[in-house]
Amino acid sequence: MRKVYSILTIALLCWGCASKKSNDTEPKPDPVMPDKVVMSLPANNELCNTGEVVSTTKSKVNFKWNTAKNADKYELVITNLQTNDVLKTNQTKTDTSITINRNAPYKWQVIAYNTASGKSVASDNWKFYNSGPATVSYAPFPAEIIAPINQKQYDATVKKVTLEWKGSDVDNDITNYEIYFGTSTTPVSFKKDLSSTTLDVDVTGKTTYYWQVITKDSKGNTSASGINSFKVN
Repeated sequence: MRKVYSILTIALLCWGCASKKSNDTEPKPDPVMPDKVVMSLPANNELCNTGEVVSTTKSKVNFKWNTAKNADKYELVITNLQTNDVLKTNQTKTDTSITINRNAPYKWQVIAYNTASGKSVASDNWKFYNSGPATVSYAPFPAEIIAPINQKQYDATVKKVTLEWKGSDVDNDITNYEIYFGTSTTPVSFKKDLSSTTLDVDVTGKTTYYWQVITKDSKGNTSASGINSFKVN
């Protein structure tokens, strides 16, 4: 009888250890991640002329997006591309009307939050031009810098860098680009009348370079990107 008790005790101990080991190795569930927001209005790269006019300089524009799975809060981020002023608003619904400047280019995005997990996901950036009084031609959107990313650092062996950008315009009448480039924080005109959206530049080591893109359209309107920089070590 004593031998039976011993065998039973050993079996129970082994089962407990195996059970504990199994529980210890079970993967813990990941925090809930909200889905990426699908945006709706204002449309991307389009003229917005459906806003409610508030004054000669302001209009109330409706922003709308689809519900994101696992999201219980949203942050709407609106940036004036002329002034770089940023407006942010938090809410639980998926549409809101915001008063912004007329006759001005904007970009906007929505960040979806799951407050329980602390996780968030940002949507794409969409651009639109908010219409203004008696405007028949709209300036291009400021060029979007693709490469190099701002403040990128290159190895000293690099002798040539390709500048790349993307232009867009609600009138679809971009004619050319002018590149400002140099070692000054306020670069000077370097290349005019470019029809392509890339430009190779020669570089040397231990130097920081600054560059900017000016976009021009057929009506003489222009827009300037921000000044970006990169360094060759």
